[in-house]
Amino acid sequence: MPESQQKNLAELKRSFLDPALKQINEKTPLLAKYSIDDSGKFLFSIIDKQNPV
Repeated sequence: MPESQQKNLAELKRSFLDPALKQINEKTPLLAKYSIDDSGKFLFSIIDKQNPV
């Protein structure tokens, strides 16, 4: 991944993704998290806290 995209990705995570997931996890019955694979694609996991699989 080019350096310019890495900087934009860091900004996206800091200003949008992390705060949004924190709110989802605190205010809903869901547990949301994400990871980024080697090609730069986001992988999101959303689990029901009351009925985890």
